[in-house]
Amino acid sequence: MAQVVRMAEENVARGQRPYAALVVADGDIVGEGVNTVLADGDPTAHAETQAVRDACARRGSRTLGGAHLISSCHPCVMCQAVTQLAGIGTVYYAGPCMSRSTVVRPDLTIELAAVPSAARPFELFEQTGLVLLDDPALT
Repeated sequence: MAQVVRMAEENVARGQRPYAALVVADGDIVGEGVNTVLADGDPTAHAETQAVRDACARRGSRTLGGAHLISSCHPCVMCQAVTQLAGIGTVYYAGPCMSRSTVVRPDLTIELAAVPSAARPFELFEQTGLVLLDDPALT
């Protein structure tokens, strides 16, 4: 989660939107992406979509069954659809987004890792590695 937050902060420093995502499978990062909507003029260039595209290209497959998506914010409906099309079953995200959708796929587990403060949106994230639903530290 910490890596995704760093990527989002770096994306802002480049004049882009504060969104980043990773696709993780078997403990390894297999895809990564940041939001490039402004740079590319592409309304579909969301971080989650870019990460899935990268993972599919690296794996040479359009399916990512068993993989997890780690995102800097709650995925929008388009990005939720992309995860479904790719076969990703679990999404973890750092916090809510202002434009967050209230529509959530019933077959997709989305876990809120922490809610950042409004003053400094990423200050709560000092952990490294993945936040998993079955992690004893979360209970």
